[in-house]
Amino acid sequence: MKTSNPWFKAADIMLGLFLLLPGIVSRLLRKPSNPSEGFVPSSFLIVKLCCLGDSMLSLIALSALKRKYSGSSFTVLCTSRNSWIYERSALFDEVVILPITGLKGIREIKKLSAIFRVFNYLLKRCYDAVIDLDVYYRFTTVLAFSPDRKFSAGFRSPRSIDRAAFYDYSVNRDMAVPEWKQFYELLAPFKLEVSPDFVMLSCSKLEIELAKRMIASHIKDERKLIAIVPGSSENWKQKRWSPQSFASMMTFLAKTGKFSFVIIGTKDEASIGNEIVALFGNKDIAVNVAGKTTPGVLVALISQIDGMVSNDTGPMHMAALAGKPVVGLFGPTDERKWTPPSKVFKVMTSDCPKRPCDRISRMPQCSQKLCLDTIVPEKVADVLVELLNSVAGNK
Repeated sequence: MKTSNPWFKAADIMLGLFLLLPGIVSRLLRKPSNPSEGFVPSSFLIVKLCCLGDSMLSLIALSALKRKYSGSSFTVLCTSRNSWIYERSALFDEVVILPITGLKGIREIKKLSAIFRVFNYLLKRCYDAVIDLDVYYRFTTVLAFSPDRKFSAGFRSPRSIDRAAFYDYSVNRDMAVPEWKQFYELLAPFKLEVSPDFVMLSCSKLEIELAKRMIASHIKDERKLIAIVPGSSENWKQKRWSPQSFASMMTFLAKTGKFSFVIIGTKDEASIGNEIVALFGNKDIAVNVAGKTTPGVLVALISQIDGMVSNDTGPMHMAALAGKPVVGLFGPTDERKWTPPSKVFKVMTSDCPKRPCDRISRMPQCSQKLCLDTIVPEKVADVLVELLNSVAGNK
């Protein structure tokens, strides 16, 4: 989890180093039960603290794990940022929320006592298998110390090997390997069948009705409804295409007379949506619902759209894994890592010669302030039209 709290990150690193020797001793003193040799865990603890996109991608491998061990119990440790993804996945018997976000600076130090209570609760549960899907923090490795834990797996630290000391099985996090495949690699001892199926999150009939009401007045004739996602995580604003570019792309599409638009995002991104609608200039076929959707209504809304143009962010993965045609815009982030396994997903990348330039949990300073703006709006519109036509031709 990328964090704006350097003190929390420093404390996490120190804790990881402090626990390194006990972790090595723990591994030497016990013989793990190997799932590849027939061990069947009766209970799993999955750890994934963020974020929306990679949490969605984790559901592909976790669905395969659940199918193979349908008689086992599954608990996930997450945060408020991604808890609703797991709550609506129908995979977990219990969703435990860690009271941190990585976004609130030094104030999160006050949450240490609550963090200790959560960890104490989980350690007492004595899960057979602990699977740590995170790589950003080291303090989650403490959960591998559960006295009755029979098997554990986790990623190695991106710039050292200290995390590997805590796990019975570990793999490197390779930025050239698609994230959804990395989760399968981490779960390799369970010999899962690789199957990148659709991942559908649940929503209620009421949430579907509310979503339909939001867009009802903007669905004109036979127009296709295109979702526009101009935001991104607030600490990854470098991933955002400009409002001017989104509005220009919408103008190209609107000239065909076949499209209407719904802009989705968080409350903090509502102003971006308003700017796009104003620049586009036709409120009859464009509505901004950023900040007006609950997680369930967002899931329902995505089920209603015909396609999406999105920055590299959570809703992009949600739509792609729901089988919706999506054009994903990539600037500093690496499309090799973050492209979802969808046959109706198209990548558009920045022409910046320095890209991709993101690293795990950090974005380096860059002089290319307009990285994503090298993506041409008319080309994005053309790619979306071609994608929608190809989907229509396959029906």
